[in-house]
Amino acid sequence: MVETGTNDPIWGTVSKNEIGEEFGRFYGYVYDGIFQSKEEVLAHVGADGKTLLQPLAEPGDARFRNLNGDNTLDSNDRDYIGNPNPDVIYGGNIELGYKGIDFALYFQGVAGNDIWVGTKALLRQTSITNLLAETYTDAWRNPGDKTDVFGITRKDDNDNYRNSSWYVQNGSFCKIKTVQIGYTFPKKIVEATKVFSSLRLYVSGENLFTFTKFKYMDPEVPNGNALNMGIENLGYPNPRTFTVGVNVQF
Repeated sequence: MVETGTNDPIWGTVSKNEIGEEFGRFYGYVYDGIFQSKEEVLAHVGADGKTLLQPLAEPGDARFRNLNGDNTLDSNDRDYIGNPNPDVIYGGNIELGYKGIDFALYFQGVAGNDIWVGTKALLRQTSITNLLAETYTDAWRNPGDKTDVFGITRKDDNDNYRNSSWYVQNGSFCKIKTVQIGYTFPKKIVEATKVFSSLRLYVSGENLFTFTKFKYMDPEVPNGNALNMGIENLGYPNPRTFTVGVNVQF
């Protein structure tokens, strides 16, 4: 088996590949919410009922599951936490025409895949600049706060941002990739110019709409290779572009 993907001191490796299994599945700790009080930190113990699994944690820090049931929270408690391989890949074209007007639409999408969102850490840690507003507006402050934004601190003794299921989101989307509307002038009008034999004007747009529950920049994440898929790490989104053009024949 091989662990692959992003290798960073903040979260470590992201994916794991084993013979006979799907490529690129995400592998890490299982995020289990935020500690609401010191009592919850003290109650998160190992099999002996007394050894603290996260002794450096404070209220507002992340809690992780002790999957193997021993007295230590370590790399042996990691598991598969997501799959970038979609269950369905689809797409289609619609082409319509009426008299001189033509319309074309192309859409595509995927369903049943996960995305590992590095942006969540890169834009939420208070030790860096250019943060998401939610780092402050949605941060945990008081017991009972329902949020996945950790409490504000300059230290991270609990290693909140280690690779875990906290990063994994549903990556399903349907995207309107291209829409084009054109008009071909009647032959009589074109021939009257004594310049053109045909004339068509059109306007088109690309990446116009994306229907998704994905919260960050763009769910259409480029894949570096088969072993390193579905990792969103502040990649530049596909731009929305508009084009006006003319097709002529002389």
